[in-house]
Amino acid sequence: MKPNRLLLEYRCSKDNRLGLPTKGSAGCKVIRYTEEDDMTTRDGLDKAMLDLVIWGGHGNIALWASIPCTGGSAWQYLNEVMYERTGNQRALRRLKGLRTIFAKLWTNFEILATAVIKREGVVVIEWPSSCRYWKDPRVQKFLRQHMFNKTHIHGCAYGLTAPCGTPIKKPWTLASNDDVVLSRM
Repeated sequence: MKPNRLLLEYRCSKDNRLGLPTKGSAGCKVIRYTEEDDMTTRDGLDKAMLDLVIWGGHGNIALWASIPCTGGSAWQYLNEVMYERTGNQRALRRLKGLRTIFAKLWTNFEILATAVIKREGVVVIEWPSSCRYWKDPRVQKFLRQHMFNKTHIHGCAYGLTAPCGTPIKKPWTLASNDDVVLSRM
């Protein structure tokens, strides 16, 4: 069967559950851009843009962003204070590197997301609710520019558990240019 929908997973893990086949996913083509695709580079972005061009047409496209939030976690901001107090330059360089990777991933994401939106596609961004990237001026500008709204969910409502099986109440925020998507979460 020829696919009639396209899901682009931006910077997800290889074993991400979002794009796994289900009863409702028949006819959906899933393309994952993982760490190996290096979406910080022009080559990574070109690959994604080419996939969008090959798909062609308008509508029936969703872009789901799972950009790593490591440099933006609340713990990293506490760690940063500690690293500065103790003079841990190595840890500070690592943290700066994580934030530099985010900046490159975000820049390329904006380009791809804008192309998806121009094709009447849906874009969703997911991060933990406490992630500082939500407050990044580039992120806020993009969300305002494309009239994104947010919704808040907890991991336990979607089956997230600790290895021992205990449900985990992990607060997540999703932002999207499509309120229907958000209302179904």
